[in-house]
Amino acid sequence: MEKVEIIEISVDGAGKLNIRPNLEQDRDFAFIYRAAMGVTWDKQKNCLLPREYKSWGHFEWFKQIVAAVADEYRKELVLTENTRWRAVPEETRIKIEDWMSANQ
Repeated sequence: MEKVEIIEISVDGAGKLNIRPNLEQDRDFAFIYRAAMGVTWDKQKNCLLPREYKSWGHFEWFKQIVAAVADEYRKELVLTENTRWRAVPEETRIKIEDWMSANQ
């Protein structure tokens, strides 16, 4: 599976987790909705996010978004030392980093 670096993980003003992958200029994940996992692509922000918030927390949505990309695009989202974190609670960041370390 091809790896795609995550440029930024953030929480927006609506409280939704946003994941911005490092994609070539003419690439996107616009068809992510076909995975039927509640994930959508925001073309203006170039990021993946939950279509609705539901009762899940940020960590659960992170895992769901990673799974949706793997399912629909056969690509593996990966953290790097350059991944930026914006407005993500420290506890959530630790959970995400630990989970990614265990699954890469």
